[in-house]
Amino acid sequence: MDCSNTSSINNIKKTTIFIVPNPAETSFVLKGENIAKVGIYTMQGKQVYANTSYINEKIELTNAGMYLLKIFDQNNQLIQTEKLFVR
Repeated sequence: MDCSNTSSINNIKKTTIFIVPNPAETSFVLKGENIAKVGIYTMQGKQVYANTSYINEKIELTNAGMYLLKIFDQNNQLIQTEKLFVR
């Protein structure tokens, strides 16, 4: 096996996005770069929130539980998936 060509590994872009606060009472914000689109899903896969033009805004969720956030960049590429807890 030839491992000398690792150019594709060098092209991976590391992005870190934080959910503040997490766990949340009813609202939270996302802190990070290149956030263009956000989808929030229940653990059963039902989408409960979608935003196609996210601009550092507060997101409200009223039902307590655990959710999955899918965060996308401007090219509609999934850049991060995070768990969110709402009390």
